[in-house]
Amino acid sequence: MDSDDIENMDFPLPETVPDSSPQPRTTQSANNMSAALSSLMQPPSGVGAPSAQPAPSNRLDPVLRQRMQTWVSVYPVYIDSTKTQQEGRRIPPSKCHPAPVAIYMAEATRLLGLSCVLEGDKRHPRDPFAFGRLRVELYVRTPLVPARAAAEQGKPSVKKLMRADIPTKRVLLEKIAELLPQAEENMKAQDPRLATIAAASRSELSSVIEKIAQNAEKGTQEGQATSGGASASSSSSGGTSGKKKKNKK
Repeated sequence: MDSDDIENMDFPLPETVPDSSPQPRTTQSANNMSAALSSLMQPPSGVGAPSAQPAPSNRLDPVLRQRMQTWVSVYPVYIDSTKTQQEGRRIPPSKCHPAPVAIYMAEATRLLGLSCVLEGDKRHPRDPFAFGRLRVELYVRTPLVPARAAAEQGKPSVKKLMRADIPTKRVLLEKIAELLPQAEENMKAQDPRLATIAAASRSELSSVIEKIAQNAEKGTQEGQATSGGASASSSSSGGTSGKKKKNKK
């Protein structure tokens, strides 16, 4: 298995949010995005046909779900130039795109001639306020199960690339990022409403949380600096007091 195919941070997030009024903004964004995409994008015309299909993960066709077991996962954070490697970025910043959106990434994948499914309700643990995950058919594996499962079953696993010039997930990410501006332009020309949907896919809470975190970190640093200065002052004061006592003696 290629190291790029391993999803170290691909952990499931809670599927439900405690009831409250009004409905949480993040839940509204996910619901609006999935519903809008379903009405604006066409499903695959047939098995194996290059396509970008929006679908909730729990409503996928069983045949498609079986095929997707070997498809790679792609999140917006992987090609986000504003993120660090620790925050989830997978390729160099020079090859990334600022604030990429899953909708346009799906169109870029379609332009590459690869089949993919856009799951609007999925989020990456390191970028939890950005909605959308792509599942891309980078290769076909025989038998139709992940390599680890095939090995456990004692079956030989054969991998056939869908495109010879895209042999790894890293190359796929670079190709998607390269086509992203064209994909965005194409989709906005197709339907102006997509710009609003794309904006809704990134929760407004994201920028607020980031500012709070930055302020908290800044406050911690200032507190440590103040504490360090106070300790130094106390030590200096103690030394001076000791000298005065010796002089009195």
